Amino acid sequence: MHLLNALFLKHEAELIKKIPLSACWPHDEIVWHYSRNDMFDVKSAYYLARSSKNQGNCEEGSSSSSKEKNFWNGLWHLNIPPKVRVFIWRACSGMRGILTEKVREALRVGEYAIEFLQEYWNLHCKAELPKTDSSTKWVAPEEGILKINADGAFSDTGAGIGVVVRDHQGQVEALMAERVSEALNAEHVECLAFLKALQFAKDFGISHLTLEGDALGIVQRINSTSLDLSVLGNLIRGIRDTRKDFCYIRISHVRRKNNVPIHLLSHLSLSLERSRVWFVNFPKEIMYAAKADLL
Repeated sequence: MHLLNALFLKHEAELIKKIPLSACWPHDEIVWHYSRNDMFDVKSAYYLARSSKNQGNCEEGSSSSSKEKNFWNGLWHLNIPPKVRVFIWRACSGMRGILTEKVREALRVGEYAIEFLQEYWNLHCKAELPKTDSSTKWVAPEEGILKINADGAFSDTGAGIGVVVRDHQGQVEALMAERVSEALNAEHVECLAFLKALQFAKDFGISHLTLEGDALGIVQRINSTSLDLSVLGNLIRGIRDTRKDFCYIRISHVRRKNNVPIHLLSHLSLSLERSRVWFVNFPKEIMYAAKADLL
């Protein structure tokens, strides 16, 4: 760290320290920075081309361009069947191609159609949508399997991670909290939480476990078999490799309201100066939340 601070300006050194590193020593790769996973795809190339075109035409018709963009954004976020959205898009695109001088009229027709379809959908179709499960109960693992919940907390003042280990009866077996000194963003902290949870389980001889977290995107990337070349890709690969050290492991997503004890613990880590592990004398607020899960 002293060499880093000596060679670079302070803000440059701070950014370098936040680069996610992995112990698996991956090879260098050519990446595409315009997609979420840094891999080339047609969708990201299309948006890049559209963005470049819009920037080139920003001096001409900027207000109409903004209005058109809002129209399309509104269309794609409507709560109507996808085929209806595609139909409106094709109709409006065709009208714009044929009647270039009447773009505004075409957009108004599209807006009227959207309002009508939205009203129809709200009246006739909304009641038929499946109801979501509002349960906030903690789901116990099978006997012989420990459930580990991991979470990260990220703010302007710092970052931290928490790990909660519970048995099939919901009893807290262990807690771990640690303040993170260098974090790139919230996703980086969530990745570190998963990695620390696996390392914690490995260090204490846990061989059969279920690992849960409320960062859906991170869980999906861990469970995916696709190559991840994003800035967090090295950490994702490290987590995937660590799974091989366990006899049984399942990594899944849990909603935050089903993850209250670990959410409290991760925020508690922000007040710590060093890593803390509990096997007894657990923090009272964490125990109250854990007991509330069982009621």
